[in-house]
Amino acid sequence: DQVRELSMVTGWAQWRAEIEDYIQNHPEDVILQLDEKETVLGYMILDPRERPEGEYLSFISFRPEARGGGLGKAMMREAMRIALARGRGRLIGHVRGGSRQHSFYRKIAADLTLGVTETQEGEYSNGDPKIFITFSTNFATLKDAEPAVAAAWAEQVRELSRTTGWESWLGEIDDYLTRHPEDVIVKLDGDGKVVGYAILDSDYRPEGEYLSFMAIRPDARGGGLGKAILKEALRIAAERGRERLTWHVRGNTQQHHFYERAAAELTDSMTQTVEGQYADTGEPKVFMTYSVKR
Repeated sequence: DQVRELSMVTGWAQWRAEIEDYIQNHPEDVILQLDEKETVLGYMILDPRERPEGEYLSFISFRPEARGGGLGKAMMREAMRIALARGRGRLIGHVRGGSRQHSFYRKIAADLTLGVTETQEGEYSNGDPKIFITFSTNFATLKDAEPAVAAAWAEQVRELSRTTGWESWLGEIDDYLTRHPEDVIVKLDGDGKVVGYAILDSDYRPEGEYLSFMAIRPDARGGGLGKAILKEALRIAAERGRERLTWHVRGNTQQHHFYERAAAELTDSMTQTVEGQYADTGEPKVFMTYSVKR
């Protein structure tokens, strides 16, 4: 009832029959943002059937008094999480070109996605351009996904591990996949395939969240994907109340230098300590720690 009421006062009255169809026949596609009194502050309606290339954002609406304060961004983040959980690599919506909503989508794109494209497909009846905006969806954990999707992601993580130097660790990686799906972060490409992953461990180092594994598909390297995966790991660490994110690397390697360069953007402070050597090469084992921004 609150969605119906909100639709009537926020410009969706002429679409009430279509909105009613979602409410009655597709309740899994109606996402609500509630306050502590369970009042609907805003809603979104997704449609996995509208556009074959991705999840479609059919409707989004907020109570006027609830606008601002990051509510829209939070709801868009949730829409991307659901799209990922359904195995979709894109979230698509259309807006009037030059409108306030158009500006809103452009502003939040940098925080929520690695890629956004815009195409004009016709016009509205008043001549305003109809702009379709496509966000590449960000990150999800295996726990977020529907069972069939999670199983497909897990197999792609295994395959990516085999081709990026983690083959000897497949037993341990498989343990995370099956027993700790909440700790396996995946990033999809536009076709819904795993393009990179990170695995966290809350128990390995008592002083903070531990980054156990991280891999990126070779053809997807460059363009900021590694930095984005690290940023998501830091976000989850903060969400879990952890003050640090730690991992170890071989000293003076390309990977080591990448983490050193990324620190300036991703953390307020970074520490490095050498704790022994790698048995196979004698290279120093450098433990790196980023403080978690709040």
